[in-house]
Amino acid sequence: MSDLLYLFQCPISKVLYFFHGRRSVRESIFNKDVEI
Repeated sequence: MSDLLYLFQCPISKVLYFFHGRRSVRESIFNKDVEI
């Protein structure tokens, strides 16, 4: 069961991180605070 939970959690965390990353990048660009 823990393996199933892990396999189910991993993609979700990646998706959440991906959306959060895009959102932060989008806000940074909008605020013109882009730092490389």
